Amino acid sequence: MLKPQLGTKPRVWYRNLERFDACFIGGSISMMRNAVMDCLEGAGVELRQRAGAMMATTTTDAFGDFRFDGLAPDSGSYEIRIAAGELIRALAVTLGSESIYLGEITLR
Repeated sequence: MLKPQLGTKPRVWYRNLERFDACFIGGSISMMRNAVMDCLEGAGVELRQRAGAMMATTTTDAFGDFRFDGLAPDSGSYEIRIAAGELIRALAVTLGSESIYLGEITLR
């Protein structure tokens, strides 16, 4: 129960609100190694606007996962570029009102 007579001026601080009002694009990268499909750690991943402007870069973690956070909903078309050595792959993505998980992306 609030007791204004105490003069405490309670405050509420919210963390991670971007999880609710922003979107993400993410996925998992794998490749064939020694006849076994394996997670690809350390692959470079770029997020670009379809016009070509670089927005962000990241590298995949030990599970081959990557994620770009804080994107505006309905912000349109993007390109995801994945590079691991000589292997390069580009994917076109259109971000609507909800986040996108691209699933497993295999480099060949």
